[in-house]
Amino acid sequence: RALDRLHADGFYIEPTCAVAPAALDELRTRGAIGDDEDVVVPLTGSGLKG
Repeated sequence: RALDRLHADGFYIEPTCAVAPAALDELRTRGAIGDDEDVVVPLTGSGLKG
């Protein structure tokens, strides 16, 4: 689901890169990270093959 959401938002990344944003969503759901807290999640893998 996270990968599909990122692709819909214009981020063409490889599938394993979606793990970090999915984890952020889960941590926000659990209350470990507040909705008002800024978090940087680097997306390091390109979805393009060379």
